[in-house]
Amino acid sequence: MNALGFLLLPLLLFPLHTCSSVNTQLFEAWCSNHGKTYSSSEEKQQRLEIFEDNYAFVTRHNEMGNSSFSLSLNAFADLTHHEFRASYLGLAAAPTNSDVSEPRYVARDVPASIDWREKGTVTGVKDQGSCVEVLYLETPHVKVLKGKFIELSITLAIFDEEQVAVDLKRHVVTIDGYKDVPANNEKLLLQAVAAQPVSVGICGSERAFQFYSKGIFTGPCSTSLDHAVLIVGYGSGDGVDYWIVKNSWGRNWGKNGYIYMQRNSGNSEGICGINMLASYPIKTKPNPPTPPPPGPVKCDLFSYCSAGETCCCARSIFGICFSWKCCASNSAVCCKDHRYCCPSDYPVCDTQTHMCLKTGNVTTEAFKKRGSSGKFCGWTSLAEDWFL
Repeated sequence: MNALGFLLLPLLLFPLHTCSSVNTQLFEAWCSNHGKTYSSSEEKQQRLEIFEDNYAFVTRHNEMGNSSFSLSLNAFADLTHHEFRASYLGLAAAPTNSDVSEPRYVARDVPASIDWREKGTVTGVKDQGSCVEVLYLETPHVKVLKGKFIELSITLAIFDEEQVAVDLKRHVVTIDGYKDVPANNEKLLLQAVAAQPVSVGICGSERAFQFYSKGIFTGPCSTSLDHAVLIVGYGSGDGVDYWIVKNSWGRNWGKNGYIYMQRNSGNSEGICGINMLASYPIKTKPNPPTPPPPGPVKCDLFSYCSAGETCCCARSIFGICFSWKCCASNSAVCCKDHRYCCPSDYPVCDTQTHMCLKTGNVTTEAFKKRGSSGKFCGWTSLAEDWFL
């Protein structure tokens, strides 16, 4: 437990009339732990008051004693609930080439529990911040024909679904569509999760969800879906069945970025509507062939540079280059003295000072010196090559 944890533990047990000075100390420790700074003393005072209100809410919940989950003052503790909802929630269930039927991977006898993280098929928790989620692309996995799981790209340009490069950017996989799990059918959802992680929509707008820390989340919450998450497993504990759910608010939220949500709640829609909108990508066709590695860059008929390098003329006569040198930067600018080169983002050569300059608001960057690459043909090669 870090220093803030030791400070929080006793303070969360204090009565609600905890003095303002103690709250201020707690707030300062929280700011330090989360790297929070504010533009003015007025803004900091406003955030302190919000923090105190959230602290009181967290304390009241944790003092109840009969709850199956706990709350904590996480990175959202200086946000009002309205600010939090506006910044971190928003679900767009985009149309896809999906169908609704029983899952393709139907397990007649599903295991009592499963955790896809233990099988190496779940990528690390990311902090997607305030981007609006598209449900079917929240799932960062696709089961390909050979039974391997490939990580799919999750970016702010979230519609980039056609292909993604993995394994040193050499293997390309495409997804062929999506399969929707029939709505409000927890049995079929369980069978789907038994076969692979499944993307679902939930209602994440309850205040307790904002500060979830550990335990099995049982609500209350509505079924107005506003957030996309990923079910990566299920299990049971202390007589309560649960889903293991991966969130996208970073590892400092919940249990290292995860939440355990009640399963078999008795409501067909599921806790927070988790059974209402579920889907996963499917793979039915062979992947496209692996593209060939980039070849060498030809300088002329007899000389070349390696892929990612730029051919720069080292010696020319009447405009005809007779000797080439390789600049270790793609699309570099070759300086007119034939000795130096600059990267494309610092395209102005200053060979007297051995500097590359930016245009506009001029910024200088020093050259770094490297030895000759040895990939030269012709009469001679220069002794030095400079690049940023």
